[in-house]
Amino acid sequence: MPEATIISTNIDERKVSVHVSEKAKRMLGNRTLPLYVNMELYFSCFIKKMIKFSDIPPQRESSKITENLFASFRPVQSKSCNIHDLSGDNTPILIDLNVTKRKAIVPRHLFIDYKRGEWKGDFTWNLK
Repeated sequence: MPEATIISTNIDERKVSVHVSEKAKRMLGNRTLPLYVNMELYFSCFIKKMIKFSDIPPQRESSKITENLFASFRPVQSKSCNIHDLSGDNTPILIDLNVTKRKAIVPRHLFIDYKRGEWKGDFTWNLK
């Protein structure tokens, strides 16, 4: 990721470092609506990380990163396992995964960038 501004916040009671690239920072400054970033950890027959960007606030609580940037974390699962369900418009209906020690699986780092006209993101638990 290019040079970034790092903002510390708390998501689900865990300290998270949000790395915002300079391009993403400029694009956020041009927005009139907040950007909501949802980190999803998908459990089914495999585990998959997903990032979703939206202009619409999610139904669950989001943490305020800046005036126009909010982030949340959601562990989810599907009722059935089909690897092809994650491509295109075949996304299965997801339900919240009840996690006893939720704080333990919240990522420590969120990366936000803006490339080729699209928001890009990733999250991780450790920096390598």
